[in-house]
Formats: sequence, C-alpha cells, structure tokens
Amino acid sequence: MSQHQSQEDDSPPIPLRRELDLETAELIRNALTSLGGYTVHITNEVRTSTRIMRENNARLTMIQYFTIALLLFVIAFDLHKFMAIP
Repeated sequence: MSQHQSQEDDSPPIPLRRELDLETAELIRNALTSLGGYTVHITNEVRTSTRIMRENNARLTMIQYFTIALLLFVIAFDLHKFMAIP
C-alpha cells in the first residue's frame, strides 16, 4: 500500500518536471542558437582577416608590429605612472 501511495505522490510532479525540462531545453536551445550565430560571425571575420593578410602580407605585418609596439609603450607608460616604477 505504501508503495502505491508513494507512486501516486510522485506522479503529479512528473508532468511538472517535464514542463520545466522543456522550458529549460528551449532556453538552452535559444542560447546555443545565439552562440552559434556569434561563432559563425567571428569565424567569418577571421576568414576575411586571414584572406586580407595573405593578399597584403607586408603592409599588415608592419601595421601589426606598429600596433604591438604602441601597446607595449602604453603598458610601460601606465606601469611607470601608476606603480611609480623608476
């Protein structure tokens, strides 16, 4: 008898759990769809950048070197300014 009662007590939450699972699955599906869209966009940007780098290799390399040097200078300046490194 007690087993039969526990099965009756467990039966109402099962549809509720299924509804919550479907709701959670829908949220996860929407999140993955958005993430997939961003991933496709980023992949396309990387492909475009790679193609441009192949076409204009020397010019982009010089721009990249200049950008890296500028960033290193800014980092060193910030360290000197804010951390009082002599």
